[in-house]
Amino acid sequence: GFTAGEPLVVHAWLSAPDVPVSEELRIPTATKRWTDAISFVVRDPANHELSATPTIASPANTGTLFLASRRGATATWRWSMAQTLAFPPGHYEIVARLRYARAPDGEQTVESAPVALEVRAWSDSSTPDESARHSIALAQGCLDEGDLNQAAALIGNVLSQNPDNDRALVTRARIEEMQGDLVAALADVS
Repeated sequence: GFTAGEPLVVHAWLSAPDVPVSEELRIPTATKRWTDAISFVVRDPANHELSATPTIASPANTGTLFLASRRGATATWRWSMAQTLAFPPGHYEIVARLRYARAPDGEQTVESAPVALEVRAWSDSSTPDESARHSIALAQGCLDEGDLNQAAALIGNVLSQNPDNDRALVTRARIEEMQGDLVAALADVS
């Protein structure tokens, strides 16, 4: 699970079944990326869908994807911190939907098996380790959204409590690298 307000990252692997070449999997797209043919649904236990569309983090591939027999492709999507703040605490499942074309059936839609997701509320009474993990996750989300100052403040707070926190040191090195201070970044991870 994760705490509401932290970024949520989903890595998906798409594979084609063992089929003749004439039946290769083709993922059409009306836009520039084949990943636009994939969407996600987040459902609560009562089967209500949350409205939250992630953004594609990678790849930057364009065009139609052709998957030959037993081949695959991978992609990563991300829900922002602001989006996950809208997820009420509770148990959910995430399902991926794929629109594809396969001869001779034409365009079809399939859903993945559901993946369980637990959303926890942040608590001020969390342990120091939980608090540090949460702050590091928020800092990494800030970095992904381009807010170096907020990320540095969050990591500085973690390191003031525990100067040897490896994850915080690695995140600070990432911040320093993004600020162009490679010497400080290398010192943090050495």
